[in-house]
Amino acid sequence: MPPENAAWATVGERRKRVRLPLALTIYLSKQGDPHQYESKTRDISSAGFYCLIPVPIAPGESLDCFIMLPAGERGLNQSLCLQCTAKVVRVESSGLDGRFGVGCHIEEYNVRTLDDVN
Repeated sequence: MPPENAAWATVGERRKRVRLPLALTIYLSKQGDPHQYESKTRDISSAGFYCLIPVPIAPGESLDCFIMLPAGERGLNQSLCLQCTAKVVRVESSGLDGRFGVGCHIEEYNVRTLDDVN
């Protein structure tokens, strides 16, 4: 059972999966759009993630994402990339530098080494 004061343990939480407060580098693009946005996750779970991006995006849109998992993080002996398709489920104005908070549900993913991605 998680400690009561953990950042991701919230009273009245509706999510079924534990969210971890990890700041991982993520590259996002709208499907079919070559322009990528770089961000950091605020938190991530096995089902989704939350991050801030500089442009508004509509709930329901699909994104192509690359979430970077650096070597040494959580026992990884080499850097990996989680290549995924995600659906935007929530968008909110963050009030931080005009960026938008985006909550996404991961629909499918593949784990790749950085050699596979480059």
